[in-house]
Amino acid sequence: MTKVSILIPTFNRANYLKMAVDSAIAQTCPDTEILVLDDCSTDETVNLSHAYSNAANVKFIRNENNIGFINNWNKAVALSSGEYVKIIGDDDILSADCVAEQTRILDEHPDVGVVCCDYYVIDESGRVKNNNQYKLFSRNTKENGREFIKNYLLGKRIVGWPTAILFRRGDIDKAGEFDPKAGCAADIDMWCRILRDKDFYYLDKMLAYDRQFPGNLSKKLDADDFGYKDILFLYSRAVSCIELLDESAKRRVWSTLITRILPFYSKAQARNKTAIRRDINEIAAEHNVPMVWIRCMIHNYYGMLKKIWQGL
Repeated sequence: MTKVSILIPTFNRANYLKMAVDSAIAQTCPDTEILVLDDCSTDETVNLSHAYSNAANVKFIRNENNIGFINNWNKAVALSSGEYVKIIGDDDILSADCVAEQTRILDEHPDVGVVCCDYYVIDESGRVKNNNQYKLFSRNTKENGREFIKNYLLGKRIVGWPTAILFRRGDIDKAGEFDPKAGCAADIDMWCRILRDKDFYYLDKMLAYDRQFPGNLSKKLDADDFGYKDILFLYSRAVSCIELLDESAKRRVWSTLITRILPFYSKAQARNKTAIRRDINEIAAEHNVPMVWIRCMIHNYYGMLKKIWQGL
């Protein structure tokens, strides 16, 4: 069995894909396979693949039809043979020792299911936008998986972009495939499902570069008027992953959810506002959340914004 599978699902990113593939080839971890899953690109991706025809551990696979990014992730995982798996964005870059450092953590901690490193955020030109984007802890830290999920739901944790994650193939087989219903939150949904039974490890090293610009997947959730549905789906499923919350914690979880949803509501057109209100009411009813809580949370959110605007 290969030690690590580095998977690069791609669609129309020929201008950045070479940098992603080259950074995967440059890994100091010796036992790796690199699978590039081309989801029927219409740009120069096919021609780019010819440049790697002699690379022993690189394989380009082109889909006959466009199947969408989540199904492409699932296909990549299904075709992989590694004990550990890393999915990297087709416009992202790995530091040369990224896989080796994260592999060491999984080797040393069999109870860890998700290891995430710190990463730089870069723009289209590769300029660092923020060198402290994902500074979750001040040192290497292991946290109980269910505790991590609870803290995420309370807004105290963020989950790193897939390029910064390494996980075990066996854990994803147990958790099931990435769920297309989760949309742009499919990665976070997967990590939460894995963390029901395994621990989370934060590696306090900058080992990856996450490229963010309008139109790429990193920004798609925020740009989509219906991105709130992905967040609602994630919360609805993740709440069931953790132990029963007391009333105070439950209220704080749903307050965090409302805070994440209302920016979508603020920019939505009238007919979409109606849909958002309906969807919030439905998920509140499903989880027995009193509507008085929801109304109070919305009132507090807009009261906070009003104070900010008045202070400008």
